[in-house]
Amino acid sequence: MDNGNKVLQQTLLWDENTNTVKVMRTKEESDDYRYFPEPDLVPLVVDEKWIEEVKNGLPELPGEKYTRFLKQYNLRPYDSNIITSDFKLADYFEAVVKIVKDSSLSSKWIQSEVLRVLKDKNIDISQFTIFPDRIGELLKIIKEKVVTASVGKEVFNRMLGISDYPREIVEREGLAQISDESELESVVESVIQENPDKVEKYKAGKKALFGFFMGQVMKCTKCKANPGTISKILKKLLEKKKDDN
Repeated sequence: MDNGNKVLQQTLLWDENTNTVKVMRTKEESDDYRYFPEPDLVPLVVDEKWIEEVKNGLPELPGEKYTRFLKQYNLRPYDSNIITSDFKLADYFEAVVKIVKDSSLSSKWIQSEVLRVLKDKNIDISQFTIFPDRIGELLKIIKEKVVTASVGKEVFNRMLGISDYPREIVEREGLAQISDESELESVVESVIQENPDKVEKYKAGKKALFGFFMGQVMKCTKCKANPGTISKILKKLLEKKKDDN
């Protein structure tokens, strides 16, 4: 409030009824507004070294983790966002990758299989019974073609109820992938002989039936046949049927 050339030090109060300001209290000098040190508190001196130590001790923030996963693991933005949405899930992912050395496969299985179970059971990753080392081993034997991806999912489901490792389950239950060409050729020949009508249609140009034959062979072998080996044998035998004409 201006009183001539002097500015009065005042605290004003707004009156809603009259839409005017009123003096609530007056200070003699501007120093009256200042804050005074608390006599019972000792001065706190913070040096740069201590500040750096605190910074370095802070956990990785979600945004930083998201960006790092994009670069370090070459994940797609969507996948990185899902994996880093929970820091425990992100730790789980990194533990799996450390074993299998395949970030893309780890991300795919965690999002499709692990998160499915978490949702069904309404639990979080800290309560998940399959630890990263077991998932890592499962993905390794899939990459090594010890089992097919389909059988891998079957092994995964069995791991939910027991503590055995994937290789133990595969060996005990005879789930290893069949790659022996002579054994698979016998199965392929049997499937071809049992479906003469499909063979004729394939020979007539319906190439989509190739998938039918693949499916039948996988069914006969309980999904244990090596898909690449089956495909090669099927092509050879079906082409031979065409040449027989």
